[in-house]
Amino acid sequence: MKNLVLRSLSGLIYVGLIVGSLLTNEYAFWTLCILFIILGTIEFSKLTNQETKPILIVLDVLLALSLIPTIISETLISSELLELTPAVLMILRFVAQLYMPKDKNPLNTLAYSVLGLLYVAGPIWLMAYLYYEESPAVILAMFIMIWLNDTGAYVVGSLLGRKLIPYKMFPRISPKKSWAGFVGGLLFTVASSFVFINIFGEYYSGIDIIEMIGFAIVVVVFATWGDLIESLMKRTLGVKDSGNLIPGHGGILDRIDSLLFVLPAILCYCLIVL
Repeated sequence: MKNLVLRSLSGLIYVGLIVGSLLTNEYAFWTLCILFIILGTIEFSKLTNQETKPILIVLDVLLALSLIPTIISETLISSELLELTPAVLMILRFVAQLYMPKDKNPLNTLAYSVLGLLYVAGPIWLMAYLYYEESPAVILAMFIMIWLNDTGAYVVGSLLGRKLIPYKMFPRISPKKSWAGFVGGLLFTVASSFVFINIFGEYYSGIDIIEMIGFAIVVVVFATWGDLIESLMKRTLGVKDSGNLIPGHGGILDRIDSLLFVLPAILCYCLIVL
């Protein structure tokens, strides 16, 4: 019971921070992006390279943050000097590896650093691009759909999984993830499309119900893949959770694994369809 209360409380705080940042102003939103980048990069570095030195983690975080002017320089800031920062930091990151004589597999360490940059920082900065190209309302709908997908998958999968569709999706990677859960998440998420258009339509002007349903389907498919990819990583590394930052939920990557795959897909969908 105590664990359930703790899990619920931490979950509410997590949701509140995201919703609050999207409904407040762009500075609150940028704070959320930077927080995700810093926490996610640190956690990924510790998860993949158990013996990584603090200086390397600092360089990884700085490199991840330096993508700000590169991704949205026209929107946020315009400075040729700042746009060169990622290249400079990337060189420093490689050179720093020369001074780690106790690292038994330096190539492996470097590979994980670059992977962390692509896996964590890239998608979050795409969310910043989406924020300005579309609207905070679109990002909020995306988050809500991710949460509804998780809820629908859990409810339908746990209650009706064996009776409705008794087949697992990827038993070698995630034994608990079932096709029944996938269908449940899809139904919950698609149903929310009608709520967004019919009740909150003023915030989604220019988007019809068919486009919003397509939006929901993209969220469900890529959220599922994102969750499976993180499960693959954790199973390969032999860990249950990516960290213990959020009580009852694991690490920050356990919470944003779906988001990291949904963001690039939703940005493409918005640019092509909406």
